[in-house]
Amino acid sequence: MREAIRQLCGHTRRVTSQHVEALERLLEPGKSGRRVLLPAAVVVWREFDALTFRHRPRRPQPYWRELRPGEPIVVEGFGIWLERGVTEAPPSSGQIVLLDDERVPERLAVRSRRPGDRYVPLGRQRPLKLKTLMWAQRIPISERDHWPLVVTAEEDRIVCAPGLPVAAEFAVRAETRRLAVIRFERGRE
Repeated sequence: MREAIRQLCGHTRRVTSQHVEALERLLEPGKSGRRVLLPAAVVVWREFDALTFRHRPRRPQPYWRELRPGEPIVVEGFGIWLERGVTEAPPSSGQIVLLDDERVPERLAVRSRRPGDRYVPLGRQRPLKLKTLMWAQRIPISERDHWPLVVTAEEDRIVCAPGLPVAAEFAVRAETRRLAVIRFERGRE
């Protein structure tokens, strides 16, 4: 572990035995998501079965962009497209979310997550924290602050996000006649 710190910082000055012990505790079962702050602005965290050593990142800038039908946007490495009034489900390509177009408000937006975000996912009766859903879907901590959320523009209710269940209130039902289709494509700049 000292070698990983040396490679990142060029030295191990001010790294004490307490720091090394804290890093060793990250290796214990059930420690995914834990972080250790080290001297020289280094942070180490465990994501599932891997330790990541990095310089402390600056806080990402929050973002909010309107999502209009037929006008793709790119945020945080995701391309996002919205189609409204679709009558047949499209073939699968990338990450596609199907919504009941009549239940989805006219205006949607894409924003970054905020502390305390929660919504009622399809199949649930009560709201769940976004953080909990991201953990359950194994979205790495290092990516969560950059993960795009599609929300209602007026009331800021979460509609969907890549890899997460759609919000129950906007989900397709047996009586759905028209679809709103949101496509997420990762790896866009």
